[in-house]
Amino acid sequence: MENNVLTPKYRLLLVEDSKREYDALRVELEQNGWQVMHAVDVNDAPYQLSIAEKQGLTIDAMAIDLGLPPAPDEPEKSGLPLIQKIREQRRSLPILAYTTLPARLFSVEKVARKLLALNVSFAFIKFTGEADSFARLLELTRLGYVILSKDVANLLQYAIADRPDPLDADHWSVLKYLSMDYTHDEIAQKLNIAKGTVANRLERIRELLAEAYPSDDFTNADDLSRWYDTHKVRYCRE
Repeated sequence: MENNVLTPKYRLLLVEDSKREYDALRVELEQNGWQVMHAVDVNDAPYQLSIAEKQGLTIDAMAIDLGLPPAPDEPEKSGLPLIQKIREQRRSLPILAYTTLPARLFSVEKVARKLLALNVSFAFIKFTGEADSFARLLELTRLGYVILSKDVANLLQYAIADRPDPLDADHWSVLKYLSMDYTHDEIAQKLNIAKGTVANRLERIRELLAEAYPSDDFTNADDLSRWYDTHKVRYCRE
């Protein structure tokens, strides 16, 4: 029998309380190269993250159902608080929040704005059998995009307003070569600028990022390189 499941490239923690919906998503994700770990509610998700950490396993992304026990019809009392808790501990972990709930049951705009402020993607999904739809959303999230499904796409303006690109093209050019482990001298040669200009730009980059992302640390080159790798796709700077 032909095996359609790809060798896993990435590991996902999927937080879903419905076995039927979990099974449907797992099949699609495994067919697209994801290894799927499972958590069933707001208490199990942090536990599964801690288990993965103790075992030295890298979680490449999370997908979280907004309608979880103990309040499955109220995202602001279930899925959203879980995401806020996780984001406090894992600032750069790609997260896709999703729901099958009808939009009339909760304030979509309010939830969407909170998720966007947390750098979390948000999608309405339906189990219609459309090939790879959820996997595509998740892959975009893993790459650094903050995405919205068509149902809430009109809220994209808030995403831009909440987190505009804090750097200009010159700053991004320096970060690109810094992330490739170039020295200041090598960066200066690549960009045809003085070594002192490189140092000045890096200092300004730290100031701008500290203002835009006050909870993150930008003390050393590794911090800056990690930020570049996380956000270059989101700001179309790859």
